[in-house]
Amino acid sequence: MRRAALPFAILINAGLMACRFGILPANVDVKSTVDWAWGKFGVSTDAAALNPEEQAVNSLRAWVAERWDSEVLPTEIEIGTKAPNRNASAWYDDTAVYIPAHRIVEAAGGTLKETEIGRALDAQDLIAKRKDKDCNFHTFVPKVGRFKVYALRRAEFRMAGREESPFAVHAGGRR
Repeated sequence: MRRAALPFAILINAGLMACRFGILPANVDVKSTVDWAWGKFGVSTDAAALNPEEQAVNSLRAWVAERWDSEVLPTEIEIGTKAPNRNASAWYDDTAVYIPAHRIVEAAGGTLKETEIGRALDAQDLIAKRKDKDCNFHTFVPKVGRFKVYALRRAEFRMAGREESPFAVHAGGRR
């Protein structure tokens, strides 16, 4: 954040000096102008790189959406459908999306370590189930098996209804 703020600090000082030396009119409000530019930067996509935790969660959301019902599969097989294939990368049920610990770094974009991802998920209250109160991971996927996974709140990553496609178009072209 400091590194990103440095050019704006230079602009304020250069602007104030330019006013003092008569290069800019004395009535130019340099501070307000640079404050406005800083505000615009703060909500830009360039500023997103300053928050790796937010980037990781956004990458997780995209990873889940891209693989929904192709590699992110339901834990319970519906009657009349094929059994999940071995290409499953993660699973979901009514309450959680279960991402194996060995896939979480890839799913989160590869910029943070597994423990940092777990802390980011916890900080944003995205964890649905835990092994215990001090762990950010879980050790069981219902109807699949026991292994280390991150059980994320399904409502935060997908629509609540299993039948809902991530690409569904509703009346008026909106979801």
